[in-house]
Amino acid sequence: MCGCIVHLIWQYLQMRKSYQNDNPIVSKSLLFAVNIVKFTDLLKSNNIWNLSDQLLKSGTSIGANIRESQNAESKSDFIHKLKISAKEVEETKYWLELIELAYEKFDITDLYDKLDEIAKVANENNIWFHVDGAYGLAGILSSESRHLFA
Repeated sequence: MCGCIVHLIWQYLQMRKSYQNDNPIVSKSLLFAVNIVKFTDLLKSNNIWNLSDQLLKSGTSIGANIRESQNAESKSDFIHKLKISAKEVEETKYWLELIELAYEKFDITDLYDKLDEIAKVANENNIWFHVDGAYGLAGILSSESRHLFA
């Protein structure tokens, strides 16, 4: 019985490993989340609790929603999850910028670079992580294109 459980765990880990390697945006967003966790631990050790919590939530939500999109129930669900990730990218950038301006002692260049890598992979695969609200609003208000936003 014990050998069977070990084998199942091993199969799961192998599947998870190949799953992450087969999809670069999934693996990059997971690695970004790991870096966010480590950075927020550093913030907490410097008694920066509130910003740390906000950054942890938005920074790890990017990968969580990307991962969840891989099992979407429909095309619209898939798009919705990626749009949530796009919003979380912008929120994460905000918290990083705020931390950088408020506490000059932290170098967050590496985190910005990792966010850019996620965006680059997304753009290479026609997933736009930048949503321009002005164009989106115009599209929603237009009767000719409103259906595209449903």
